[in-house]
Amino acid sequence: MITLEMLSIYERYGGDADTYARAAGQADRTALSDDDWSRIDTLVQDLILVVRGLAAPAFAQCAQDAIKLVAAMTPRSGGFVT
Repeated sequence: MITLEMLSIYERYGGDADTYARAAGQADRTALSDDDWSRIDTLVQDLILVVRGLAAPAFAQCAQDAIKLVAAMTPRSGGFVT
């Protein structure tokens, strides 16, 4: 499950895996594994393709479904993202 904390950490490093690998402290590494980073990175890349109109309609729908699923499963204070 991708949490808002994970997204915040990803954003803090500008989505740059090299910067994260060199500069992340233990707390960030504990909260965001390499696998989690990869999942977030894939979602971001897919979204960029869709927003730029470079994705086929079927790919765009799959990307949208994946993002909705992650959002539905992402806890936040007071409930879940919908």
